[in-house]
Amino acid sequence: DARQQYVTLADHWIKGNDLDAAARVFQKMLELDPENAAMQTKLADLYIRMGRKDEARDIYFRAAESLYQRAALDAADEALGRVLSLDPSNVRVLLKRAQIALESGDTAGALHHLDRIPDIDSNPGALGVLLRLRLESGSAAEAEQIARKLAANHADFSGIQALANWLMSTGACQQGLTLYGEFSSQLAVSNAQALEHALETSLLR
Repeated sequence: DARQQYVTLADHWIKGNDLDAAARVFQKMLELDPENAAMQTKLADLYIRMGRKDEARDIYFRAAESLYQRAALDAADEALGRVLSLDPSNVRVLLKRAQIALESGDTAGALHHLDRIPDIDSNPGALGVLLRLRLESGSAAEAEQIARKLAANHADFSGIQALANWLMSTGACQQGLTLYGEFSSQLAVSNAQALEHALETSLLR
């Protein structure tokens, strides 16, 4: 009931063209319910009308994150699309859209968003999504190139571990073990438990 009263009050101020007053109402609502994506979107829409585009962009992104956490992928992607309409080269948004597309089974869409990220080799998050795409498509050689870039350029060995696990799960146990052997010292430091589990699993195959 209180939420509806606030909405009614905000609508009253909007109809009276007092956008500042309406914005304060939405801000108050978000203080009470900070994860309310619908209210976040209403406030962002209002900020656009007020010329406060940077604030609108940030709110749309927060709404997208909230929706993503709730597995509302289509709604999250829509909110991210609004961010890009205000900030077309936003790398965080392009990466999140690629991630959502991948989780939705849209590999072409994921690649489209990744292709728009400049200097992708310098972005470990983007490389991680690209690695997942290559593994899902069965492109072992390309996946290995990406995993090695993550290791060499970013000291991120999660890609090596993911690739080795994938190789072993697809029957290429010797290749997986060879990769584990090459990076055993780094993997032991970064995630000794996962390395031990993988090696134990290989012995059971």
